[in-house]
Amino acid sequence: MTPTAKIHDFLINYFSNDDLVHTVTLAKTSEIDHNQNNIYQLVNLDLTGSPIDKQTVGFTFIITALQQRDKPNTNYDSKLLSDTNYLSNMNETHFVLNRFLNVLRSQDNDNIELLSASELKPLRNFNRQDLDGWQMTMTFQLINDVPNC
Repeated sequence: MTPTAKIHDFLINYFSNDDLVHTVTLAKTSEIDHNQNNIYQLVNLDLTGSPIDKQTVGFTFIITALQQRDKPNTNYDSKLLSDTNYLSNMNETHFVLNRFLNVLRSQDNDNIELLSASELKPLRNFNRQDLDGWQMTMTFQLINDVPNC
């Protein structure tokens, strides 16, 4: 299996087996919510780069965990966001990414090494469908086992 297939396989399998994640997508970050049939919570894996040297292959992803905001039909004057599920969305999506980081740091993951992980960036009313969640950039490193011809 090539390094590209191996990293995608690992990420898709991990998030597909997470009980809080309903949909895993591979869209460009700016196009995450274009598919109206997505079921949230959603995790999007956007591959943005791949540094290569003789021994290793790196893969950089923007990983975004999103949940759809429920808005009540009644207008409230509260400024505390307690009238929506914003805080629940932020907690749930943060938990998914935090648990993923803990798994990466504590296990042997098929020769997949976490090279770097950015700080989680909060997202509020993201894109067009009132999505809330978190986003981070992660770089993974694998052994470059592609043969020389």
